[in-house]
Amino acid sequence: MAASESSDAASDASAVEDRKRTPNEMAALKGLLQYLRDEEFQMEVAHWAFQHCNKFPRTMDPEDWEHPLELTTLHKEYRELFESRAEAFMTDTGFSKDKILAETKELFEEEREFGEPRGLFDAITASEDYLAFCRYMQMIRTRRDWAEGKTGYGYDD
Repeated sequence: MAASESSDAASDASAVEDRKRTPNEMAALKGLLQYLRDEEFQMEVAHWAFQHCNKFPRTMDPEDWEHPLELTTLHKEYRELFESRAEAFMTDTGFSKDKILAETKELFEEEREFGEPRGLFDAITASEDYLAFCRYMQMIRTRRDWAEGKTGYGYDD
């Protein structure tokens, strides 16, 4: 990790620690986090990712390849899965749609129990960060290729 990334991560962590959430905000965020943990929703996200993962190069770092408009459009669709879920939940909260997913990601980072699967965390992070989305989709593609018997690491259509 580069020094600047390390200092950015440290400042992000301190910003999370310094932010004081009201009890109502905490209740809303925890409620949304539980709503996002719903198995049916997680299956919807997994199915969507499985359908689109072959559009991503499997082995290249996302910072090293050109990103066609189709991939940014897919990221927008992916983010809309989470936004729609958040909108369905947040009727009575004071959060804006844009803020609630980022806040939920931070709360998940703070409260993730040891041994809890990273799937939801990775999925939420991917909805908030385009390059994380690309890496997430590459990971899904690797899993899909393995399941389909395409295990050669040079395989990339």
